[in-house]
Amino acid sequence: MRGGVRPAKFRCRGGGALRSRTGVLACVLIALLAVTPVPAAAWPATPPLPTLPRSVEVELIVRRDGALAVTEVVSVPRGERMVREVSLRVPVDEARERLLTVRDVRIEGTGQAETFADRFTIRLGGGTTVVRYTVDGAVEHGGAGRALVYWQPAGDWDTDLVLVRGSFAAPRIPAAVRCAVGAQPAGFGDRPCLAAQIGHDGLTRFSQRDLPSGERLRLSVELPAGTVPVDPRIRPAGTLAGAFLATPAVRWAWGALLVLVAGAALVVGRARRGDRRVTPRGPGPRRGLPPGLRPGHVGPLVVGRVDAVDLAAALLDLEARAPRGEFEPLLLRQVRAGHRLDPPALLAAARADLVRLGYLRGNRLRGAGLRVIGYGIFLTLLLTLTSGHAQLGVVLALAGATVAAGASLLPERTAAGRTALAQVLAHRVVAAECPPSRAWAVALGLREGRGDTASVAEIRQLVGTLTVSIAAAGHTP
Repeated sequence: MRGGVRPAKFRCRGGGALRSRTGVLACVLIALLAVTPVPAAAWPATPPLPTLPRSVEVELIVRRDGALAVTEVVSVPRGERMVREVSLRVPVDEARERLLTVRDVRIEGTGQAETFADRFTIRLGGGTTVVRYTVDGAVEHGGAGRALVYWQPAGDWDTDLVLVRGSFAAPRIPAAVRCAVGAQPAGFGDRPCLAAQIGHDGLTRFSQRDLPSGERLRLSVELPAGTVPVDPRIRPAGTLAGAFLATPAVRWAWGALLVLVAGAALVVGRARRGDRRVTPRGPGPRRGLPPGLRPGHVGPLVVGRVDAVDLAAALLDLEARAPRGEFEPLLLRQVRAGHRLDPPALLAAARADLVRLGYLRGNRLRGAGLRVIGYGIFLTLLLTLTSGHAQLGVVLALAGATVAAGASLLPERTAAGRTALAQVLAHRVVAAECPPSRAWAVALGLREGRGDTASVAEIRQLVGTLTVSIAAAGHTP
């Protein structure tokens, strides 16, 4: 070439020699561009405008903090409207779902957008409109420590789309990409997109023609470990399996139940051993019976029944004082009515007195456990139909069952009842050492003044009379 400057010639492949310094720099630059991905922030802020009506151009950029920036450019035929409703609940499995959040929504053109509860709605008028927003929670855990970015770039429009094209950019080149189209939840009947591939420049491109109304285009991109932070918000799904999902609160409740069961077993074991090892205690009969305990209560406390001997002792004790509680008034009424005695009713009255005095437990604890079981069943049904965590109701019901079962296994006598039993046994030990004329009175807890021979004969006669009355009422003496 004459009369001018000849351009520098260079070759970067085939082993050819470089003809100038400019060629060297150019080859180095080309090599760097081939191996270094362009940062996400360097991609254009707005995707190209759609060339066809009812088409969408989408740009997805994952920021370094894990947020997903989305830009949609939608072409709506003039005089028409298009509406898109995106569910922000992404199923993970039958029991769990991931909750996404949309924020910083901006619209350039004709239309509006809103987020209500768990849905993101876009309403657009005729013309070309740009919709920008940010999605939080779109990054979840993938295999081998990698991050998996999930979003629906298009779909759930109320009209068919002619063409969907888009790009995805991240701080590092993705390891894999999956683009699928389907109307059902992800994984059910999905079919591949028309095209989805990762370019050498680090930009992932995807496209789909003829996306019917109601169908969704789903994009999942796998990023290398450590690319962006992973912080998915997982919650129970609105299914039966999700209602009974073992959430952290449920696991804490199960732990508390195990502690309750272990504690109940320890308390029951100690109480039963203590009840079997009651030994006589006290200085003897001169001290009298425990506070509030009368001779008629001794049989129900010691052996759990009432017989003619208990009734005789109670009647002789009532000669010098007024009746108290439920047992003594009932005994007097039945005796005055013609000696038609009802031992079961008298036993129930005596037990009520012993419960009131704190010597027997009664059924209060067992009843409380049964009520808690009912509350647990109600809570299980309520949580199943509302917010989930239904296992909390199951745990509550089992806690009630533990209380009810523990109450049934506990000995009837309380700690005070065991102390009273020890004093009664002390009376019996002393009575065995006394002459026969005093044995009756001491063993039955009567006053010392009733221990003469005449009183012994009176007691024997009264026992015989009461035995006949009990048998006449149809009960075994």
